[in-house]
Amino acid sequence: MGRTDWNAKLLIVEDEWLLAEQIAGALTAAGFNVMPPVPSVATALSAIDHERVGAAVLDIRLNGEDSFELARELERRGIPFIFASGHVRAEIPGDLCGHPVLAKPIRVGELVETLQAVIAS
Repeated sequence: MGRTDWNAKLLIVEDEWLLAEQIAGALTAAGFNVMPPVPSVATALSAIDHERVGAAVLDIRLNGEDSFELARELERRGIPFIFASGHVRAEIPGDLCGHPVLAKPIRVGELVETLQAVIAS
């Protein structure tokens, strides 16, 4: 699957249900084909094994775990992603620090623009 495969779905990995639903709703309204949000790395890894995921939005901290293993797997598969987090950029390991990071609270316009940019690249 290429980086511009937009018969694919957008994966949202966020453990705060209300925020996940808000992000999903905003991105659906912006024209993205959004999967139901998932709250954990394990669920997200299963999703990318079973769905045509074309891009992802990752929270960094998910109920006591981080999403870095998932980010590396997305990278290996050529699936673009962004981090959306209340945590500081300095927490991101060096091998992943080249990916966009949006601070929470997330501005929908910035999220849409950033996703479009990573998908196009």
